[in-house]
Amino acid sequence: MRNNPFLFWLLLLADGVFAADVVKSVSVSVLVGDSVTLLTDDTETQGAEALLWKIQDEKQFIAELDKETSKISVPGNKEERFKGRLELNNETGSLTITNLKTTDSRVYELQIKKKESKYTRFNVTVRDEMKIEWVKEGESVTLHTGLIDIKEYDLIFWKYKDERMAEMNRKTNRHSVYNDTNGRFEGRLMRHENTGSLTIRDTKTTDSGDYYLNMSSSSHSLQRTIKVIVKAQPHSGAASGISGAGVGLVVWAVTVLMLQEV
Repeated sequence: MRNNPFLFWLLLLADGVFAADVVKSVSVSVLVGDSVTLLTDDTETQGAEALLWKIQDEKQFIAELDKETSKISVPGNKEERFKGRLELNNETGSLTITNLKTTDSRVYELQIKKKESKYTRFNVTVRDEMKIEWVKEGESVTLHTGLIDIKEYDLIFWKYKDERMAEMNRKTNRHSVYNDTNGRFEGRLMRHENTGSLTIRDTKTTDSGDYYLNMSSSSHSLQRTIKVIVKAQPHSGAASGISGAGVGLVVWAVTVLMLQEV
C-alpha cells in the first residue's frame, strides 16, 4: 500500500493545530466548587505578542492578553456558561476558573501568539463529589486531597480560617504540621505522607467550620474548601435525668397500688 502524504497532513490538521505546535498537554482533575488556575510558562510565553484562551474546537476566544500593553479582555464572562467566573492575570496570562461546575469539564487551549504560534492544552475534568465531612465529637476526621501520590504537586497547604495547619513543600523539602497553632489542635493533627491528606483526631465541636486546601504544580494550582461538621455527643446528665424520671414513675405506681389494697 502506497503512503498517502495528503492523508497524513489531513490527520494532523483535523483539530486545527499541528501536533508539533502543541508544546504541552496537561490533565487536571478537580471537584465541583473548586477554583483552578491554568498556569502559563515564562519560558514558553517569552517574546509572545498575545496570549489567547479558547475551548478546543470552538472558534471564539474566552480570554485574551495583549502582552505589549498588558491589556486584558475576558469575553467568556459574558457567556451564560461562565457568568463572570473567569479571571485573567494581566501579567502572566494565567486563567482562573472559579466555582467549577461539571459542565466546565473541557479541553482549554492556550495559544501563545508569536511569529510561529505554539499551543498548550489543559484537559480539565470536574468531578461531582461531596466536600462536607460529618463526624461525632471525639472521633477522627480526614480531609482528603483526592490524590494517590503527591508527586504531581510541588506545594500542598492546609489552613483553618487564617491559621496554618500543615504544609508539604517539595521544592524546599519542608514538611510541617502546625499542631501548636494557637493551641487549637493541641497535637491532634496527622498528615499523610503519600496523599497529602490531613487527619484531625479527637474532634471537638469547636473544630466545625471551613478548611482550605491549596495545591500547586508547575502547570496549575487549585483551591478547595471542605466543610467539617462535628456533632456533639449526648450529655450523660440528660440520660441520668431520664433514668431518674423512670424510677420516680415506678415508685409512684407502687405507692398507688399499696393504697388501693388498704
